[in-house]
Amino acid sequence: MMVSASDSISCELEAAVFYIDHPNGSLKVSLPASYPGMNFAKSQVTSALLATLYDPDGHLVRDFYWYDTENTKQYDFEYEMPSAQTGFWELP
Repeated sequence: MMVSASDSISCELEAAVFYIDHPNGSLKVSLPASYPGMNFAKSQVTSALLATLYDPDGHLVRDFYWYDTENTKQYDFEYEMPSAQTGFWELP
């Protein structure tokens, strides 16, 4: 999915890769995640989120894993870089 740095999107999915076209300056990545506790096949699952942010050169910038052990079914991943490199950032 291709988004610009100023876009805000909402969708239901179990997995995704986001490509962020960043012009220059500050970059803020905000990924609010929520989960009903069942997948599309109606199987009970525990919510989890894996977020890995790569810069335009493919270098790992931030790696994060959350597993919902407290059954909150939601989490907000946020990361901000005040002076981010211009180009396509990847969030798989």
